Amino acid sequence: MKRTRRIVIISHCLLNVNAKVEPLAKEMGGASIICKLIELGYGIIQLPCIEMAMLGSKRWGVVYEQCNFPAFREQCQKLLHPIVLQLKDYKEHGYSIEMVIGVDGSPTCGINFVSKGNWFGEFNSENNYKAKINTLHTAKGKGVMMEMLENMLKENGISTLFYGIDERETMHEELIQILNQKQENN
Repeated sequence: MKRTRRIVIISHCLLNVNAKVEPLAKEMGGASIICKLIELGYGIIQLPCIEMAMLGSKRWGVVYEQCNFPAFREQCQKLLHPIVLQLKDYKEHGYSIEMVIGVDGSPTCGINFVSKGNWFGEFNSENNYKAKINTLHTAKGKGVMMEMLENMLKENGISTLFYGIDERETMHEELIQILNQKQENN
């Protein structure tokens, strides 16, 4: 196959739904958008899943506030560092870093919105967990790892589009249009 020299970076769970908090996986093997990326000839770099790395597969869902602390950000940076170096090398050798595709709603990989709330502590009657659940909401903004990735890319002179997939929708027509348009422009 001929190289297109076009690369997209995707959130880990778009290729490996097993990394998602149960029962959030909407598709069995991976997001249908992956097939479209391959069909259009994009090279795909899969980001690590910081939530799996830090909390494992049996974790509860977390919110932005639980991930927004120095040690978590440091771990994001450590996991992202080799990927940013790889992207820098690609850019220096004429490859196009087309976009980063994240998962909206994720406290770590959201692009347009993230989950937020006063979510912490034990699940027991003394802790009034029902009141905490009622604070859960989505808010505009990027997830912690996407904030780190954006800053690290800028520091390395890499400018790219960040696009968030809203998994509540199964058709990603807007993203497919953007990808088709990029292909036509090359």
